[in-house]
Amino acid sequence: MNFPLKVIIQGKGPETLDKNSYIAAGGEGIVCRKGGTAYKIYHDPKKMIAIKKIQELSPLKGYTNILCPQDIVLDARTSTPVGFTMPFVDKTDFLCRVFNKGYKQDNGITDQAVVSLVKSIQETIKSIHKSGILIVDLNELNLLVDSTTYETAYFIDVDSWQTATYKATALMESVRDRFMVPGQFNEGTDWFSFAIVSFEIYTGFHPYQKGQHPNYKPKDWSARMDAGISVFHPEVTLSDVWKGALNVIPKPHLEWYKRVFHNKERTAPPLPEGTLLVGTIQPVMVAGNASFEVTKLFSYKEKILGHFYYNGLNYVITEKGIYQSDRLVRTLNKKYRKMSLAAVPGCDPVFVHKEGSTVYFEDLGGTQVGIVAAADAMQYGGRIYTVYNGKMTENTFRNMSKKVLHLTKEVSNIFEPATKLFPGVAVQDILGKCWLAIPYAEGKCASMAIPELNGDRILDAKFEGVICILISEKSGKYKRTVLHFNDKVNSYSIRVEDDIAYEGVNFTYLSSGVCVHVPSDSMIELFRDNSKVKTVANPPFTTDMKLTNDVTSVLFVNDTGLYTVKLK
Repeated sequence: MNFPLKVIIQGKGPETLDKNSYIAAGGEGIVCRKGGTAYKIYHDPKKMIAIKKIQELSPLKGYTNILCPQDIVLDARTSTPVGFTMPFVDKTDFLCRVFNKGYKQDNGITDQAVVSLVKSIQETIKSIHKSGILIVDLNELNLLVDSTTYETAYFIDVDSWQTATYKATALMESVRDRFMVPGQFNEGTDWFSFAIVSFEIYTGFHPYQKGQHPNYKPKDWSARMDAGISVFHPEVTLSDVWKGALNVIPKPHLEWYKRVFHNKERTAPPLPEGTLLVGTIQPVMVAGNASFEVTKLFSYKEKILGHFYYNGLNYVITEKGIYQSDRLVRTLNKKYRKMSLAAVPGCDPVFVHKEGSTVYFEDLGGTQVGIVAAADAMQYGGRIYTVYNGKMTENTFRNMSKKVLHLTKEVSNIFEPATKLFPGVAVQDILGKCWLAIPYAEGKCASMAIPELNGDRILDAKFEGVICILISEKSGKYKRTVLHFNDKVNSYSIRVEDDIAYEGVNFTYLSSGVCVHVPSDSMIELFRDNSKVKTVANPPFTTDMKLTNDVTSVLFVNDTGLYTVKLK
C-alpha cells in the first residue's frame, strides 16, 4: 500500500493519510492514526466488513473501551469503500504481555490492578451480550491493556464479531471451546474464552499448558484441551511455582474455573469482588539437582525487581530499596515505574525511573543528575536509551570531580509511530517491514531489516551480547525466533521454533560467548550460535524466574532471593 492515501470519510469529507500516520499492518490491512481517530484500510476492498454489519455493531459505539467501527472510509478516486474509522487509544500494550511476571513487576502492576482489569473485561462482555452480539474470538491479542493504570482493557478487531446477520470470521485455537458444536457459538463459548484469558492474566499460564500428565508432553496443550485435561485434572501434577500462582485468583473465580475447565460448565462467572485472595504467594524453595548446582547469594525482605552488575559489584532493586550486595544504599519510599540502574565508571550507579513522558536520573542519595523527555526508555550495557521525536538517544554518565555528569548522544533515527522498546532492542514495523535498532556498543547502533519477521506482531524481545530472541504472532500462532549476530551486528543466522506456547523471553549471555536460554520450564538451551544447541532437562528455575549474570556466572531471581547456578 502506497502513501499518501487519499480517502473520503463518508458524510464528513476528504482526508489524507501519510506514512507518519501509519501504526501497524496485519493480514487484512493496515491501521493508521490521525488525532483521536484510527483508520483501518483493507488490502483488498472486497474483504471489507459489510456496511450492514457495521450498522449491527452500532449499539456498542457508546462504550469507550470497545473500539468498534464508526464511519465508512472511501477511496477518494473510485468512491469504493476501503475501510472504516474507529476510536484510537494511546499508551496501550497487548494484553498477553501482562501474563509475564517480570512485566508485571517492571510496571508496578499490583494484585488489585489485576483484579480490576479482569473485572473490567468481564463487565464489558456482559454488556456486549446484552446487545445481542458475540465476540467469539476472545483472545489475548484482541485485547489491549491501558499501560498507565493496567486496570482497563480495550476490545479490538470488533469487525470479526458475530452479529444477528453475520457469523464470526475468526477464532484462535487457544480459546476455542472443544466441547461445543464446531461453528456454533453462544454466550457460553464466550465465557469459556474469557475463562482462558482471565486465568492467564492471574497466573501467567494457559490452564491446559502447565503441569505434567503421564499421557501428554509439554507441547501437547491443544490435545489436552481436546480431552478436557486442565491443571485441575486429578492426574495433572503442578510444580510448587505454578501451584503458588493459583493463590492470586480470587476465590469466586477459582471455583468457577474448576467448574468450567474440569466439569465443562458454561455459565457466566461471578464477579471477583474486592481484593480478597485465596492466599499469599510464598517464595518457592529452589535447590540443585543431578545436573545443576544452586547457591543462594543474597536474600531480601521484598521481591527483587532487577539485578545489575557494575564495577565488579552486585546491585539489586527491590520493591522498597536499592542494595549493593546485601547492604541497603537507598530506600524507595514510593512506587516508581520502569526502574533501572545506569552504570557510572568508578562509582555507584545512577537510579533511573520513568514517570509519564519523562525519564529521571538520580544518584543514590536522591539528587537529580539528569532529566529527559521520552516516549519510552530501555537499559542496555549500563546505558539508558530513550526515544523521542523520532530519535533514539544514548544516555551515559561519568564521574567528574565527585559530580555525576549526564551525557547524551543521538545514535539512531526511529520510526516512532510503530516502535516498541524491549531490553536491548527497538522493534520497528516500518510499513509492514520488520526492522531492529540495536545499540550494541557505546555510541553505536545497528539498524537491521529482518524480512523473516515481516508481517509478524512482535510481542516480546531481548538483545544481549550477540543474541536477539523474539516472540511473535501471526495468524493466531506464536513463534520464537533466535538471531545470532556477528560482532558488528550487520549479519545474522536464524533459528525459528513455530507454534509455541506464549512465554516471555528469558535468557542471559556470558562473557565466554555462551547464551543460556529458558524456552520452557522443562529444559534450558546452551549455545554460542545457531549451529549447535545443547539442551539440559529439569532446570532449577522456571520461565518466569529472570536470568541475569555477573559477567562470568549465571544468576537467577526467585522472588526475594538472588541465586547463582552452574552445571555439575
